Amino acid sequence: MSSSTWVGRGAMSRRQVLAALGAAGLGLGLTGCKVVTDPNAAGAASPKPTHDYNIPDSGAKLPTGDVTFHWMDSGDLKAMFEKPLFRAYEKKHPNVRIDYQDSPWDRINEVVPLGVRNGTAPDVFAKPNNVPVQVMVNEGWVTPIDDVIPDFEKWKAGFPKNSFIPGVHIFNDRTYTWPVTSSKRYGQMLMYDREYLQRAGLDPENEPMSWDTFRAAAKKITQQGKGNYYGLMLYGTGISAVVGALAELAGARRGSDYWIDWKTGRYAYTAPELYDAFEFLLALKADGSLFPGFLSLGESDARARMPQRVAGMIFDGPWDIPEWPTINPDFDFGVAMPPSPTKGTWAPSAYQEVGANQAFVFAKSRYKSIAGDLFSYMGGLEGQTNIVTASEGNLTSQRPDANARARRTDLLSDRAKAGWDIAQRLLRMAPMVEVRNPDAVQVTLAQKPVKPALVDIAQGIFSGQITNVKAALRDLNDRSERALDDAIKAARAKGAKVSRTDWEFPNWDPAKDYTPEMYAELS
Repeated sequence: MSSSTWVGRGAMSRRQVLAALGAAGLGLGLTGCKVVTDPNAAGAASPKPTHDYNIPDSGAKLPTGDVTFHWMDSGDLKAMFEKPLFRAYEKKHPNVRIDYQDSPWDRINEVVPLGVRNGTAPDVFAKPNNVPVQVMVNEGWVTPIDDVIPDFEKWKAGFPKNSFIPGVHIFNDRTYTWPVTSSKRYGQMLMYDREYLQRAGLDPENEPMSWDTFRAAAKKITQQGKGNYYGLMLYGTGISAVVGALAELAGARRGSDYWIDWKTGRYAYTAPELYDAFEFLLALKADGSLFPGFLSLGESDARARMPQRVAGMIFDGPWDIPEWPTINPDFDFGVAMPPSPTKGTWAPSAYQEVGANQAFVFAKSRYKSIAGDLFSYMGGLEGQTNIVTASEGNLTSQRPDANARARRTDLLSDRAKAGWDIAQRLLRMAPMVEVRNPDAVQVTLAQKPVKPALVDIAQGIFSGQITNVKAALRDLNDRSERALDDAIKAARAKGAKVSRTDWEFPNWDPAKDYTPEMYAELS
């Protein structure tokens, strides 16, 4: 494989999860209970905490007349960094006004393709969810950043080796995007109302729960709530993510949200742990411990209800940590490890380092130099450190030096540190077929979505429409196998050199990060 030849929130699509390899070597055990939140001082002096944006001159040839530069993405946690950055940039360059459009994904999905067709797309934009990167490249939507960012190779060298990957960031030996932040964050932590859990006699941060303990706790909280609050908050489209995470922590072997056992290269929807996880949540439903009407709730609605104190627990990610205090400043909540079948012992969870929050430069932008100037700062040590600190540690960098520098400040909340430590403790990098064989990208483009998918089956199970869980999972597994085989055949017909054996990684150990050396062993 040539060396020259990626969430937003929640689970991402396969097209988004074409992962970048990062250096890891965590060496952390998966047993024990307390999440460590001490700063990683590493013997170095702590830098003065600051959110200053000292933007250096990158060497970019910037416009001298008055200009308006348009930037569109989904906002969320990254807006905590981008908004002050753009203000600082305008202060340094008074002739530049930055029109920052932090928008919901449905608007991005509509505005960006239309703007590309009309030649009016934002100068920098996030990738629409329904458009693969390769399509944007092939159809000329975006421009390579190699010539946009000044002294690109030196800038790129600040990131760990293999952060930029063919088929993910690089197409035809040109780089089209970059890892603005790391995707290494755990999205199914146990977030809980401290008062309700204490009233039930539990302290999850110091005493993790087994599935049995969790079920009993949810039932007790519901009884104490007397109709005013319940044990566990779920939402319809999120059930499959919770079930999947619980199954994986119980020992199911899957490659991130893509349900393949990389050891065999076969789908793993029939894993007994997945069935057990469904049975576990169904037992909570039978107990009456789930928030009423959860099937009709959307993701944002379910999350926003937690600070209203209508439930004791929810499985969710670090994005809630800075958001919930804005809804209810008095809401006292904790962040802890999720439950496991055996108290205090968790199987590792697979992740793929896609470098979340990628940004793209519109090919017809008249102000590419401004994009390059901003990217230059954002990807440097200070910029990456400020992304971490501005988000209170709920976003992290692929650059270890930026994470360590941010961790030595007093700008990260204890909750953010707890979320960070949970991710470090649980997540291990899985192998990726597109890294092993870049032609596998053609299979991804050819693969048709399987319907009903796991998310649909989960909703059917909890609505009572599906009663034979094992049969439904077996059917999903069979349909997924056929869809992948068909996609491989379609890709081969177009010239791609791929086979089903590319999906087999016999040297994969789920307890360890899959390293570049392990790919080399297979070649």
